[in-house]
Formats: sequence, structure tokens, C-alpha cells
Amino acid sequence: MITVDNLRQTILSLGFLKTSSDVYEQDYGNSTKIVVDFDREKIEYLPVDSSFREGDFPSQEKEATGFVIHRDTRKFCMLSLYSFSIKERL
Repeated sequence: MITVDNLRQTILSLGFLKTSSDVYEQDYGNSTKIVVDFDREKIEYLPVDSSFREGDFPSQEKEATGFVIHRDTRKFCMLSLYSFSIKERL
């Protein structure tokens, strides 16, 4: 299980790069990235597509222009995105 205590080790194993004293980033291209800031205790998904309301998801008819975040699912989203990106590279 991922906890606050092992999150740093987990994101490093996922390929995140340390960009400053306690900030780690993973760049996915097309100006999308995830930033984990341990000083501020915050995970940022950039950019966020705010045009999707709770329960709405991207489709072929309505594509997302950034991350679609619902409620407080940020940690799960980070790991799911990583898993998806690995599959895309294979």
C-alpha cells in the first residue's frame, strides 16, 4: 500500500525526477505533467480540463485537453496514469 511514508520512494521508482529540494515531476509530453510537492503536501496535475463535471468522462466525441480529476482521487489517478502510459509505450 502506498502511504505518505513511502510515496517518495514510489514515485522515484515510477520515473519521477527531483526538480528541487522536495519537488518531483513526471512529464508526459504535450505540456502535461504531474508535480508532487512534499513541502506543500500537494499533488498537481497540469493542465486540468475543468470542462468535465463530476461523473463526466472524455470520449471520442468529447476529448479532454488535460487531466480530468473528480473529487479527491489524485493519488489513484497518478498511479493509473502511469500504468496507462507504460502500456502506451509498449
